[in-house]
Amino acid sequence: MTDLLDPSRARRLKARTHDAHARLDARIMAGRPFEDRERYARFLTVQRAFHRDIDTLYSDPRLVALLPGLPERRRLKAIEQDLAISASRFPGTRRRPSSRPPTSIFPPPWVGSMSRKGRTSARRC
Repeated sequence: MTDLLDPSRARRLKARTHDAHARLDARIMAGRPFEDRERYARFLTVQRAFHRDIDTLYSDPRLVALLPGLPERRRLKAIEQDLAISASRFPGTRRRPSSRPPTSIFPPPWVGSMSRKGRTSARRC
């Protein structure tokens, strides 16, 4: 799979956000989200809320023009499937179209596409 960004831009973005991502990862892992199914379901519920809010961005024509392959990085359906498998309930889908310019909405899809850790780690539960 090719990067959404040219390699130099991706490296700069990763370097600039490393500390924030490390803190977020530590905070998430402190909650032991993969310790049991109940904790994992709570983790998925948070992931679903985040991905639900950014889901429409993955099909935003302005972003797709800038980031070919962005629609294929959607995670909401996979998270919802994981929630269904874990027999958790979740509220109805709420979609909000974005009127913000692509430059202000770029980070959430990038972060969203990088949030695969939970699904990979969950296979251990």
